[in-house]
Amino acid sequence: MKIIKINSSHLIFLSIAFLYASGNFIWWILNSPIFVVCPASAGHFVDITKNSLFYTNAPLFTWIIKIFIYAFGKTFFDLITIFVNYMFFLTAIYFLYKIGCFLKNKETGNYAMVLFSLIPAVYGMSRQYGHQDYHIITFITFNIYTLLKTNSFENKKWALLYGVSTGLGLMIKDSFSAYFFIPFLYTLIPALKQNLNPPRIKNILLSVMTTVLISCPHYCRPEIIKKVFNEPLTETVNIFTFENFRTTTFGILENFLSPLFFTVFVISLVFFIWKYKNRYKNIILLWVFVPWAIVTFMPHHKLIEYLAGVLPAQALIMAISLSLIKRNFLKNFFILIIFIAGTVQYVNLSYNTLNINALYFLPYNKHHPLIYYDKSLALQAKNLSEYLALNYSGKKFIVYDTYGFSISKNILQNFAYILDENIFYDYYYEGNPLIRHNDYAICFLQTYPNDKTINNNCINSVFSENFYICDKYYFKIGNNNYKMIILKNKSVI
Repeated sequence: MKIIKINSSHLIFLSIAFLYASGNFIWWILNSPIFVVCPASAGHFVDITKNSLFYTNAPLFTWIIKIFIYAFGKTFFDLITIFVNYMFFLTAIYFLYKIGCFLKNKETGNYAMVLFSLIPAVYGMSRQYGHQDYHIITFITFNIYTLLKTNSFENKKWALLYGVSTGLGLMIKDSFSAYFFIPFLYTLIPALKQNLNPPRIKNILLSVMTTVLISCPHYCRPEIIKKVFNEPLTETVNIFTFENFRTTTFGILENFLSPLFFTVFVISLVFFIWKYKNRYKNIILLWVFVPWAIVTFMPHHKLIEYLAGVLPAQALIMAISLSLIKRNFLKNFFILIIFIAGTVQYVNLSYNTLNINALYFLPYNKHHPLIYYDKSLALQAKNLSEYLALNYSGKKFIVYDTYGFSISKNILQNFAYILDENIFYDYYYEGNPLIRHNDYAICFLQTYPNDKTINNNCINSVFSENFYICDKYYFKIGNNNYKMIILKNKSVI
């Protein structure tokens, strides 16, 4: 009988797994329901409500959630989301540990696991639906580990697994290509120059063919090919502006790492470049700087979560730099300070119990959706959906979405699906030929203390021509008051 030995690495991994599971479960109890309440996440969840097998978005995460919903039902959808994200998280820290061991030693792998777990954006995004940028973290970590293990494509088993990791990564989100492609070329080109032997060529072809076989069903469709090439050029912005550059620089400080971890990362990066000597060092640097450069200089509207895939590389750089400190007293002192500060930050950001506002602990933007969940918005969106289902069951609505207001057509449609409501929603857009085929229309307006009447001028003119006001519903989110105006189609009498 083989005896499994439990070492320090196992204990650290199990401790992180237990603390994350218990912490997220407590958070779920305190914040339920955790439904889809931000426009970006709601847009991803709409795929769940469809009966098709393939979608505009990469389908892997949708397939996984659909399997769980089929097996366990919709009642605890929010818990299913947290559980699936939790499994992604555990897989990520496992491969992060393996990379740390591969690049240096087990000590580095342990540091990487702990540091990664304490990054605010990591546990923030793990409690939300639809951030495929969060799930890229797992697949790029798996991908880089398998790339390192191929030994420049001399190992057949790891070449196959590299192809699997690349294919799955592309199936989780299109932007995965920004992470894997340059490290792949960096490994491939020298390998071909050094020794172009038949086994190596076969291994490279094996990786490529495996990637194609896994990802081809989604990407070999004309609409997806068009989307992949056109999407980075839509929602264009001037890249040479301070605000554009700020998103991918100060945004990392404000919304990803917090001032504490950002400071540690910057110091570690300098130390890593200066002191660390390893043949794979540049692959880790490419892991950070290539996606950063692509996101920064592409002429597309930017969100900081587009860079979520660099978080494990940042944790790895911090871990390697800590392990390079030769004096044990200094090393242990820094580790203790980071661990205590990170744990305090975790508790405060998760449960808002310590009420600590110190700059060195918290991100600047305390309301960023990567970290904070707006429970009042979720509850109000649920109440709105239930009100509409109770009074307008079986009816079709066209929703006038205002992106600045968080209750959109997607959110209402998602709640209708989760709560099994017999009600249907459609987008309003200029020239929509189906506008007259809907029974009702919805508009949302913000109200003010002196606002006693409905301002008809705020309602879209197309609605005014085809609909008349038949119902009003007042509600509050945080400190702001709103009203939902329901308009009935004039042709539906």
